[in-house]
Parts: sequence; structure tokens; C-alpha cells
Amino acid sequence: MKCGSPAPVARTSVALHASSPSRGRSRARSPKALLLSRLRDPIASERELSAATAKLHQIGLENVKEYAIVISSLARRAAWESALDTWGRLLRGRSEPDAVAYNAMIAAFGSVGAWPRAVGLLDDMMARRLEPTVVTYGSVASACEKGRHWQGALHLLYQSMEANLEPSLIVCNSAISACEKARQWELALVLLRDTARITLR
Repeated sequence: MKCGSPAPVARTSVALHASSPSRGRSRARSPKALLLSRLRDPIASERELSAATAKLHQIGLENVKEYAIVISSLARRAAWESALDTWGRLLRGRSEPDAVAYNAMIAAFGSVGAWPRAVGLLDDMMARRLEPTVVTYGSVASACEKGRHWQGALHLLYQSMEANLEPSLIVCNSAISACEKARQWELALVLLRDTARITLR
């Protein structure tokens, strides 16, 4: 063997690594993973998001995390009817909805001010012994504010405080805004004064 000639063993090792199909497959993402990633893309177009959602329903969603991603995407587009259809698929399937899925569906109702449906989901969530979070209360309060239901927004503010949760800025602002829209000026001022004393998240 001449000096400087590459060893046959070394060439074989390199060839094996280059042609190993398992290495390429480990980096590849499944079609479903790519579609779910597309739903979380903030710059994806409405057409791309709708196509990805339809394709995911065709493939089939397997767990509550996947359902929550789809519902959250629909909530951001205020597509509450499509979100409700996805929610129904979740309930009819083998997965149990968790707090994240509930929050996503409540946000979908909140995007269009459907406060009775949002409050109903909050009640159902608690009946399942799932703990509402500040995100939950914020989404329901936002639904009440958009639906001009100031009593509900006010109730949620104090309910979150009774649950030993620091009321978020969304809950406080929703309650104040709902009172303003209902011309409950004095109550809005009281809320503004009281919430100014609370450490907001």
C-alpha cells in the first residue's frame, strides 16, 4: 500500500454512514407533525391553515395535545364553529379533554363573545375536577366583555380571586370594560380603584 492512500476500512465506514437509511429517517418529520407545525406558524395564510386543518381531520387526531393545537389555531381565526366541530370529535374519541384543550375551546367562544357557551365550558371543566387557570378565567371574562355581560365578567373576577389566583390583566380589564359598555360607570371606577391595588400578572 502506498503512503497516503486512504484505508479501505475507512472508506467502507464512511459509505455505511452516508447510505444508512435509519439516519435519514430519524431526521424526517411525519406529515402530521408538519401540518401541526403549520397551524402554529404565525405567518401562515388563512388558506394554508384551513387546508392543514382539513388534512389533519382526514388523517385523524390521536391525542388531546393534537386536538388542542387545532382548536387553538381555529380560535385565533375566530372560527368557533370549526373549533366546536373539532371539540366534538375530541369528546367522541378516546382522549379525555384536559385544561389546555378546555382553554383553547373557551378562547374560541371568547373570540366571538359567545359567553354562555364559554361559561358552560368553565362549569363542565370544574365538574370534571380540572382546575381553571388564570388563562381560563381570562378567556371566559373576555367572552363576557365582548358579549356585554358585565355581571358575568364581574363574577369571574371575584371567582378567580376566591380560587386563590391572582387575577390577570385580561380578567380585570374585561370586567372594567364590560361595566363601561353597560354604562355602569360607578362600578367601573370601583373596579379600577380596587384592581390597581392588586399585583397584576
